[in-house]
Amino acid sequence: MYAPQAGREEDKEKFWAKLMREIDRIPKDERILLAGDLNGHVGSTSSGYEGMHGGFGFGERNEEGERILEAA
Repeated sequence: MYAPQAGREEDKEKFWAKLMREIDRIPKDERILLAGDLNGHVGSTSSGYEGMHGGFGFGERNEEGERILEAA
């Protein structure tokens, strides 16, 4: 499953809905490792996402990056 590129809003909504359904199926006591290119920038600061963002990103957070952090 690949994250849609910029400008494909309907495809992005479907992708994130499907991804979140799959994540919800995983028992809460198990860890999830999600690898790949989700076409987002989480930015260089962890503000608001200290438990999910290690502060090792770069640049500015964009909308797709916000969704990545929300999913985490």
